[in-house]
Amino acid sequence: MGGPLRASQLSSRRRASLLRRVLFENGHVDFVFRNGRQVSRPLADFPRLQSAKLKQRRNYRIRGRGVFATWPTLDEDIGAASLLKTREETIARLAKHNVRRAAAAELIRSVETKQDVVTDIARLIGRPPRPLGPGSKELKRVLIDVVEALSLPIDLRQSKPVIASAIVRTAGLRWTPDSDSRRSPSGGGSTITRLGLQRLRNAVAKLKSK
Repeated sequence: MGGPLRASQLSSRRRASLLRRVLFENGHVDFVFRNGRQVSRPLADFPRLQSAKLKQRRNYRIRGRGVFATWPTLDEDIGAASLLKTREETIARLAKHNVRRAAAAELIRSVETKQDVVTDIARLIGRPPRPLGPGSKELKRVLIDVVEALSLPIDLRQSKPVIASAIVRTAGLRWTPDSDSRRSPSGGGSTITRLGLQRLRNAVAKLKSK
């Protein structure tokens, strides 16, 4: 990256890269940025918003100084970085001038969606991105793609958390209890959390680099 942004540049670029509001119309979600620019995405790209009532969709908040929009009652977060495909460090610098690179990456990881991570994994292994299932649940096909692409000796008849944890450990990384829902208060499950998918992405990147 270049040197520090000038005040005039920062003001203009901040408006262009930070969210102001979200609109719903004709089966699309329109993300309005502070400079007036709009990014329109099909409502079907966000299963939780699509299945919600209009009143629930409109119950959102802009957080992180415009870095992301959140729907607390729907457990949905959509980041400006994923909409603009802008580098992590740039978005973080626009949100706060003195954010360091490590903090910048952590900021974006905290607001990216599960679909963002799944799309990254598909890109790493050269496979088409898989849309999330109902309730933003990751599809088992995502894990099958990884195992097949990397020729890993993992039994695909196992549950999603078991397969994912095996991939991560094959890369020499850790799979912690917060990576899946098996120990959740609801009594278990076979869902991989966003953090788990992020760990899976790190593992795929490491295995691909060998």
